[in-house]
Amino acid sequence: MKTKELQINNKPSKTDLSEIKKWLEKEMEETGEGFYGNWAGIEKNFYNEKLITLSYLNFPIGFVTFYKFEIHVEIGIFVIESKYRRKGIGKIFYEKVAEYFILHNYLALKLFCSPPASEIFWKKMGFIEYPNIGYSEHRLTYYKPLIETQEISTNGKHNNKLELWSCEPHQKKDTPPTWSWDLDINNKRVFVKDEASI
Repeated sequence: MKTKELQINNKPSKTDLSEIKKWLEKEMEETGEGFYGNWAGIEKNFYNEKLITLSYLNFPIGFVTFYKFEIHVEIGIFVIESKYRRKGIGKIFYEKVAEYFILHNYLALKLFCSPPASEIFWKKMGFIEYPNIGYSEHRLTYYKPLIETQEISTNGKHNNKLELWSCEPHQKKDTPPTWSWDLDINNKRVFVKDEASI
């Protein structure tokens, strides 16, 4: 299988959706696993134009559902048809999907590793575990910036401050931070004490 034979489609057809349903149903019947139990949500994403397929020779062999936010996209389901797994196709599909979202000006991707075994794949794709901030995000929540980011730096006079910029790394020196938080570090956990937008 050649990479050029694999194409993503951000406007799949009802025929594509029907093919996906067939192979998801087959996987559920044969293994008792897979995403067929999520069919109502998958179909909803299709009608809301939040489903991208990966096709091989014009047949869908993978798909991703997603949710758009202001600056990031959250991946719901990302799956390759079972007979095409462990061939490097998931990596190719991820790279094509990431390129698509970069072209549409999103800055990051976020996801929850489900099933938990998918955590290995997402780490290989360069995703980073969300930091433990004491609330809201489960340990299997991961993210990945889609843009170049500045390395984390520390400065002795701001040990309990977190600052983020929304500019290119080379512009940081002459630009005040876009967001700034004072932090209370207690028992090696970080709690936001005072959130202030600059």
